[in-house]
Amino acid sequence: MEASNQSEIHYNIQGLDVAHKITSLAAQQIMQLRPELILGESNLFKYDVVNQNIELSQPFQNLLRLLVELHELDHRVLSVKTLQELNGILQQPQGFHGGLLRKDGTERWHLVDNSVKGKHRRTLELFFQQLGFYFPKNIDFPMTVDHCIIFGGRLERMEKRIFETLNYLENNLSVTGHIFLLGSNRNLIVEEKNLLKKKIEKHETSRRSYWTEIFNDPKRSTEGNAFEFLWECIVPQETQNLLKEKLITINSTKIGNSYQDHYGIRVTTERTVEDWISFYKTELPQSIFSIAEQPYSRLADQLQFTVLSNGKKAKREEIIKRIQNTTFYFACPAPNSYPLVSVVLDEIARNVYRVTESLKYLEQL
Repeated sequence: MEASNQSEIHYNIQGLDVAHKITSLAAQQIMQLRPELILGESNLFKYDVVNQNIELSQPFQNLLRLLVELHELDHRVLSVKTLQELNGILQQPQGFHGGLLRKDGTERWHLVDNSVKGKHRRTLELFFQQLGFYFPKNIDFPMTVDHCIIFGGRLERMEKRIFETLNYLENNLSVTGHIFLLGSNRNLIVEEKNLLKKKIEKHETSRRSYWTEIFNDPKRSTEGNAFEFLWECIVPQETQNLLKEKLITINSTKIGNSYQDHYGIRVTTERTVEDWISFYKTELPQSIFSIAEQPYSRLADQLQFTVLSNGKKAKREEIIKRIQNTTFYFACPAPNSYPLVSVVLDEIARNVYRVTESLKYLEQL
């Protein structure tokens, strides 16, 4: 940590008196089975099994206090008593005395760090590391799974996820069922199309005209088709032949409002998982492998909860059965570069929202 940052920060690390009491018997039974499946991969929360409380981890409390001192977070955070109150503040847009969420109408790549975040980046990064938003999580033992899921997204992110999954497939991952590309019918943006054109020029001659025709057609120039093209470009032909019968592309059609002209935003992870859920069998023991690179482990958390709750349609008995029958293997490769502080704070806000909504659903059972 930089000495200059150390001397300028004197925040109070007394505990925030925030606790979420679990009162529903159904929620208590579910939480006692495997609380990490509900709270997620990060270290934002801890579960007090004796008092049936969800509490903020000490690093999370320290981060919130520091952000208040830096005037990057509403000071009311220091006096909240419930998880709902905390979530309400964190869901406010980033800015002077604001929240942690990016502003409406912006994507992650629109974010920039202001001078305060830049000045105290090293200190903030230490908290992010403690909270599980920086360090990679690798799996180094053999896995045989029923489902291998690759999340969609922007072109460069889909490319990275295929590369990372392929590394596991070539070393210690065997898939008995299917490999799913969770894409969507989102129209590609101009930058993505330009990248694709360069890749097509280098592609083998026999398929070049096919993909050129696809991406010259506005109706077929979609994330889902780009996902298939990237798979074809990245995966060696021999491996493609072996996995041909296992590969399934999910093209979600529920696209949100446009952020850039007439282009649709990425479909949510929850939506693509719900479109995939028909391949999951509640009564059978099964395992799922997926990759969610840092700091986006929330994708894996959302996959877990959507599967276990059947898209928030399952009753208590079904959730318990799914928890007992399902094994999740999640890897979190390191990012190509350290993300902006603003991006990690946005992810933290979305994690808190996900946990808050998940607990609300469980307590209504």
